[in-house]
Amino acid sequence: MHVLEQAGYEVYIVGGAVRDFLCGRPIHDYDLTTSASPAEMQELFHAYQTNTQGLKHGTLGVILQGRKTEITTYRQDNSYTDHRHPGNVTFTRSVQEDCARRDFTINAMVYHPDTGIRDFFGGMQDLDSRIIRTVGDPVQRFEEDALRIMRAIRFSSELGFTIEPATDAAIFRKKEDLRYIAAERLQEELIRILKAPYGTEVIFRYLPVLQVFLPEIASVPEALRTLPAVPEMKMAALLSAVPESSVHGILTRMKFSREFCIHTEEMIQSLDIPLKNRKDLKHMLNRMRTPFGDLLTFKSAFDSSIQKSRMLSIYGDIQNMGDCYRLKDLKINGEDMIRIGFRNQEIGKALQTILEQVIEGKLPNEKTSLTAYAEDLFQSADTENTYNSF
Repeated sequence: MHVLEQAGYEVYIVGGAVRDFLCGRPIHDYDLTTSASPAEMQELFHAYQTNTQGLKHGTLGVILQGRKTEITTYRQDNSYTDHRHPGNVTFTRSVQEDCARRDFTINAMVYHPDTGIRDFFGGMQDLDSRIIRTVGDPVQRFEEDALRIMRAIRFSSELGFTIEPATDAAIFRKKEDLRYIAAERLQEELIRILKAPYGTEVIFRYLPVLQVFLPEIASVPEALRTLPAVPEMKMAALLSAVPESSVHGILTRMKFSREFCIHTEEMIQSLDIPLKNRKDLKHMLNRMRTPFGDLLTFKSAFDSSIQKSRMLSIYGDIQNMGDCYRLKDLKINGEDMIRIGFRNQEIGKALQTILEQVIEGKLPNEKTSLTAYAEDLFQSADTENTYNSF
């Protein structure tokens, strides 16, 4: 700001940092808006490390002490061609005109340390009233950029604010425009809603909006109300009534990470696994990579008969006693199986069979006993193959 002002340009902190400052929330990054043109900014910051990727829309990223601050020239957005980005922008010298293009009143305020807040559209009043309202006509704002629909819902879920009636009506009227938005952007907003403190009530209220890109979700389970704000748990709850064969396709379509997919799918699968005793618990631990505490929390939300404290006690005892419930815990390994005669995929299948016997308590996890059982397995499999060859 000092560099820009020394050169005679206006500059303000704008957007989320101002909103979060006024709400008493942590500020994670700062955006600046300035009367300097993109070329003038480049000249002023030529000695600094910069990112020019957004320069055609007037944004220069300046890296200071490892932190990137985005500085954008005052601008007006002209016609939007793809329901997401302006076809072109016009630069202006008016900070009010720049604020007029922004999405919501609570994001359209600017701040300067010397002059304080400048609020052209009632953002401070809406903050005090805990209201989310678009700058100008909400239908037009959502037609310009359909992602603003998800942003409105997300701000409601994070701040606990009510979306004012005209903006709310426009969300439902224009929700189908979300089909124009990339899955990655929808997923980013959805994750933030899932982990937000008021996310659950927002999901119940705006399910028809989410169904535009998640049509498989017919309803919201009541279990969602009791789950912690962990995105994988919440997403698993939303997909819990969807056919299991469809879940992976939905998650990959929405571009969730591989790790997110694994945990979400395993939570859904856990609903069909009994959890009454030590053997059940070890079978679950064998099949799942998701932390047991998360699985237990998730299952308990759907099944009130589960004795959480008892299961946690058993889990602790399994860990302390070193119970065998994974292949790596077996006292026999792949090299042993090869010496017996197993080959390729047969090795893994045979080891899994042996592990099941150990978990069930039908075999001790002791090498002599496991080797003898493996030899019997090999002989019986070899005999069966001999008969099948005739």
